[in-house]
Amino acid sequence: MHIPEDYLFAARIVLLLTGLNIAVSLVNGVFGGILVGLQRFDITNSIEILINLLRAGAIVLALRAGYGIVVLATIQLCFTLLRWGANIWLAKHYYPELKVSLSHASRKGVRLIFSFSVFSFLLHVSSSLIYATDNVVISAFLPVSAVTFYVIAGNLVEYTRTLVSGISQTMTPLASSIEAKQDHAELERIVLFSSRTGSMVVLPVAITFMLRGSSFIGLWMGTQYAELSGKVLLVLSFTLVFWAANSVTAGSMLGLSKHRPLVPALLFEGMLNLTLSILWVRGSLGILGVAWGTLVPSLISSLVFWPWYIQRTLKITPVRYITSAWVRPFLAVAPFALGTFALEKYLPAAHLVSFFVQVACVLPLAAVGYWLVCLDEGQRFASMVGIVPSRG
Repeated sequence: MHIPEDYLFAARIVLLLTGLNIAVSLVNGVFGGILVGLQRFDITNSIEILINLLRAGAIVLALRAGYGIVVLATIQLCFTLLRWGANIWLAKHYYPELKVSLSHASRKGVRLIFSFSVFSFLLHVSSSLIYATDNVVISAFLPVSAVTFYVIAGNLVEYTRTLVSGISQTMTPLASSIEAKQDHAELERIVLFSSRTGSMVVLPVAITFMLRGSSFIGLWMGTQYAELSGKVLLVLSFTLVFWAANSVTAGSMLGLSKHRPLVPALLFEGMLNLTLSILWVRGSLGILGVAWGTLVPSLISSLVFWPWYIQRTLKITPVRYITSAWVRPFLAVAPFALGTFALEKYLPAAHLVSFFVQVACVLPLAAVGYWLVCLDEGQRFASMVGIVPSRG
């Protein structure tokens, strides 16, 4: 990885701590999954908010005290252990029938778990090929300092993905419960609207990154990062535009246990991503080549595979899906995009506070557009009176 000698020992310690952190997270996922299966998202989200706030505070204190990456990795591990303990206690509290004992293990149970989970695991492996190998490629072919320019943009995109993952997570048990009732019309309605919601959540963020990403990075990290990291952010933001709707739909497919065909498609996307990134990073594009290596396979998957797969699985035509998931949100957010462009061109922000104030000022344009274009009459009425309609 071309790590300088002075940092090599610390990097080895951090790698070990990170591996232990992953191991704990895997076991923690079992107990957290029980709460998700019970659809207690209020509990799981409360845990995440509290853990993240406390972890952020601990990181700030550690950095101010002058500690390095080993202490930061230790903080991550400690809060992962804390989350694990909280999930164990809550799982037993809300599901008192839960008994953990080796005597309960059986071949039948193992087969049941693996028949579903092996494909879920492969989906995560595919996602890692797509989103987590970029930094490795850059480290292998460029100076390790180049990773910083990519990580700045990559982390912003990753933070945006977490906004959508909350919707995707809720769709898995919801789709499963609807399928149990054999209500195909309701399932179709939920899939179409939830995919549209994914686009609605991501588009204002992605548009802001595209039009004002360089300015934001300059105000946030420093002008020396603005140009190159801003260009990387522009390219990666295009992956968000079409990815969000499909990601939410993937959550539904997981709940319907129809996620197996996703594995070869995402593996192909991941391998193509890795291949293109390696080819282009070695040329004149540099780290921008890695960003383009992520974008091109993502567009192929989003625009070709997903509409076909949804028609094959749920009998929703590509025209209906594309119109609901992309066309309506794109039209609705156009005023927001124009307002964002005007602010960046004629009234650029001088500091971060004014930047976020400007974003807050144009955000109502997106809300109004969504209200008029993305919500049906029944949904607009429901949002006014605070209920969720069963149809429409």
